Amino acid sequence: MTSQLTVSVVSAAEALRHDPAALGGKAANLARLTHLGFAVPAWFAVPTEVFTASIDHARIDLEIRQTLDRVVWDEPSSVRHASERLMALVKNIHMAHEARDPVLAAYRSLGRNGSADPLVAVRSSAVGEDSAGASFAGQHDTFLFVKGEEAVQTAIAACWASAFSERALAYRHRTGLGIKDIRIAVVVQEMVFGEVSGVLFTANAITNDEDQAVLSATYGLGEGLVSGELDADNWVVERATRKVLQAEIATKPHCIVFDLRRGHGTTKAEVREEARDVPSLDDPQIAALMDLGEMVATKIGSPQDIEWTIRDGQIFLLQTRPITTLKPKPRGDKRLWDNSNIAESYYGVTTPLTFSFVNRMYEVAYQVMFDAFGIPQKVLRDHQDVFANLLGLLNGRIFYNLGNYYKIITFLPAYEYMKDFFDVMIGVQEKKDYEKARKSWGERLFVGIPKISYLVGRIYGNFLAWDREVATFTADFNRTFDHYRRQDYEAMSPDEILATYRKLEKDLLWTWRAPMTNDFFAMVFFGLTKRLIAKWQIDTTGSLHNDLLCGQGELESTMPAKTLLKLGIMVRGDAALRDLFERTPEDRLSAVLDEAENAERFKAFRAALRDYLDRYGYRCMGELKLEVKNLIEDPTFVYAMVKNYLHKESLDLGEMEAKEHAIKARAEGEVAKALAGRPLRQLIFSYALHNARKGVKNRENLRMARTKAFGLVRQLFQGLGVQLVRLGVLDHEDDVFYLDLADC
Repeated sequence: MTSQLTVSVVSAAEALRHDPAALGGKAANLARLTHLGFAVPAWFAVPTEVFTASIDHARIDLEIRQTLDRVVWDEPSSVRHASERLMALVKNIHMAHEARDPVLAAYRSLGRNGSADPLVAVRSSAVGEDSAGASFAGQHDTFLFVKGEEAVQTAIAACWASAFSERALAYRHRTGLGIKDIRIAVVVQEMVFGEVSGVLFTANAITNDEDQAVLSATYGLGEGLVSGELDADNWVVERATRKVLQAEIATKPHCIVFDLRRGHGTTKAEVREEARDVPSLDDPQIAALMDLGEMVATKIGSPQDIEWTIRDGQIFLLQTRPITTLKPKPRGDKRLWDNSNIAESYYGVTTPLTFSFVNRMYEVAYQVMFDAFGIPQKVLRDHQDVFANLLGLLNGRIFYNLGNYYKIITFLPAYEYMKDFFDVMIGVQEKKDYEKARKSWGERLFVGIPKISYLVGRIYGNFLAWDREVATFTADFNRTFDHYRRQDYEAMSPDEILATYRKLEKDLLWTWRAPMTNDFFAMVFFGLTKRLIAKWQIDTTGSLHNDLLCGQGELESTMPAKTLLKLGIMVRGDAALRDLFERTPEDRLSAVLDEAENAERFKAFRAALRDYLDRYGYRCMGELKLEVKNLIEDPTFVYAMVKNYLHKESLDLGEMEAKEHAIKARAEGEVAKALAGRPLRQLIFSYALHNARKGVKNRENLRMARTKAFGLVRQLFQGLGVQLVRLGVLDHEDDVFYLDLADC
């Protein structure tokens, strides 16, 4: 029984009202583009009914079904033989006679200026193609610059045949789209002689990032790009800002164009020499394509893969399809991780014990600071999960969880003015804002202003007590440090060690107020000084800000290096001691120096070395990683540095300090010159610089306390490791660093 045709041609104007299943995916998407008013070359569709009727008229329907029934889908050769047979059958059928005249009349109607044989593109449009669930991209045939009634009919039959290509059949079987009821429509579209053509993905399917678009372009027609025959220019563009994030400009020696010699079809042509290595699109064209892509994706309601071409400055959309390879967007907040600054302290892979302790330290320290600034306890409790996740461990490396940092900083008044200072403080490369919810005028007046006034008052109170708080903390810390350092943790039971740790956490972490408030004020005045330098155009060298902060005198953090230099001077001044250092490997020097003869002979040096290790033995590479040995345990690094000093021409500490003071004096002279005759600016800048210097100096001194605190924690857990080995729980005492605080 043959099919009875009711519709042979569906015009572009009627397509949106027609059954999408009869148009196929490509035609249905073109109908939407046309209806939405985008510039689409004139077109019409030959619906699936014509394909079905033509198959019936040729009496090959049974043979198609039987051939498909015999396919062994796990055997590529079986699929290939079936495809070859079916494509040959379908390609040679004639269009159903009742459809022929309407189709050819519609073809002639695409002609411009009275042309009866217009140049057209004939494109396959299978049912299920270019849908959200299946794309069929590149699996059905398209024919360009087709001319003449016979050629159009031949191209339509070839499009029908492509529904049975090996790739299309395998794709249908793999995706479960069905093999028994293959239906395909055809789009016949006016041909545009594109000067530049390409593809726009309104989401980055490679990185699964919907905030980026990917644009590819080449000269001439886009077929060379789609087929992969030609290299193309590629851009990755940030959708929100239109900023080009990445550009790859290819050498483009050839392009695909109309075959003028034959009068139909395409050919490969050479690109002008001067155009081969320049971008095929300029910035305004990229922006225009991005605007169009955004409109298409927004109106259709999903990320799109859009084919386009440009002729005489106008952009034509040739087809669009949903991007089917995007993974579902993760639910919840987007997390931004950054280790720009923290990687200096926690380089490489970090053990679980170090991470869990550092994470706990950050959790407590920031709560202590916000409590000092008057943030209500209820706010701190309600955001406990945020404070507990200021850091993250990714592939064994520690990162800042920037989202949570920005959340807690919004608790402070005037957050909007301090966020840039905060970025500098933690050294982030990427930034993300968490804006506060907008409040009504009444809330701001009767709730917001009093609350901010209270917080500002608390912060100012801490500012007035700044020097006293730092001095008190330093004295208290030194007493606490001396107490815990004298403990013999290897003689304690595991329970006693862990009880001591909990007390240590209370005595140290929960008293970390002064270092945190100092870091805050250092951040504010450091940032303010930098901003004033830029605003008042004081800097002429680009290094003024840092130069103003050097030469701060005896910083605790610089004392290890200076004391080490003094040890080098001692060795250089004693010929026998120098000879001992030069002929003894670093890893044997401790034992050699402890020998009875040397112990007495180099008594002064050994005392100076013991004093250095006692004061600064915790200050070393990786000092904040609990798993790293310190200089007390392994002084090899100290000996290596002393040996290096033996061969330096000058070891004059006074010269080094004089150089720092000279840099500082030159910077101060530049400021005085730039602000001459502006007493108010001089006063403001002097005040900001004074406090920035104080904050930076305090910060460097207080970092030594942090180093010592980590040294204590390492000492404590080393004792736990020894005990767990004795109990047979661990094989090696250093395995304790692979435990988590929660395991202890």
